[in-house]
Amino acid sequence: MAKKPKADAVADAAAKAEADRLAAEAQAQAAAQAEAARIAAAQAEADAKLQADADRIAAEAAADGSTHAVVTTIGDQTAGVLVTKAAAKAGAEFGPPAIWVKSKSERGRRRAGFAFTREPTLIFLENLHGPGELEAILSDPELIVTKANDTAG
Repeated sequence: MAKKPKADAVADAAAKAEADRLAAEAQAQAAAQAEAARIAAAQAEADAKLQADADRIAAEAAADGSTHAVVTTIGDQTAGVLVTKAAAKAGAEFGPPAIWVKSKSERGRRRAGFAFTREPTLIFLENLHGPGELEAILSDPELIVTKANDTAG
């Protein structure tokens, strides 16, 4: 068997290195596509859960005689909020209009100048500085908001 010239051996090594690089690149691309598919599936599952929560909130609003349910979408997050007829009369019947707010997260959540923990915080609507702060609290998917005349938390 004749020995290959040195130039052929170098060319073979370069070709093998290029083939290995291309194979590794293809493997990395396949892994990235699998991860993207996993993330898309997780997002679809989260979206379905959020939509189910929004549907549940709308059904609860209809069942308790609420004026309407507000379902807000911010980016890819959906939050549902009950707006009840009772809230309009709360000042006369139950004292000043208020809401209970608590964080879903162990770390807590800051919104509209308030720091919320897992323990319910009573917020009197008269202490908010305009409808923007109320909307910020109501539309935050990381906060749990209930009417003050409901049980706290």
